[in-house]
Amino acid sequence: DGGGDFDSPERRRLLKDAERVAGMNRKYRIRTAMEDHVEGRGFLEVFSRPEFSDKHCVGRLREGMVVTSVGPNTRDKDGNEWVLHDHGGYSMKRSPSTPWNIWLLPLDHCDARNGCSIE
Repeated sequence: DGGGDFDSPERRRLLKDAERVAGMNRKYRIRTAMEDHVEGRGFLEVFSRPEFSDKHCVGRLREGMVVTSVGPNTRDKDGNEWVLHDHGGYSMKRSPSTPWNIWLLPLDHCDARNGCSIE
């Protein structure tokens, strides 16, 4: 028949891996500190589109909050990385102008003993 089991554990694993690579259904922790040794006390803005503009700002996320991506990650014309998440829009994950600073840390890169590593 050439078919195979459409809803197999292997297929679900492959789909989950593809979603993770694309950024979908991935959990991120908000990190506003500029350096690892400085406690973040700020916020991360949420935008209606992946564009850094006050007119598109629709909210703010607090340090330490966790968001889940609901669509594939994207880049704008300036190379900024954006995540579409479940808190109402897009937030910037990383900017090429400050590559050492990541505002959205993937939780699958974190553990209780070593903290978070940067991808």
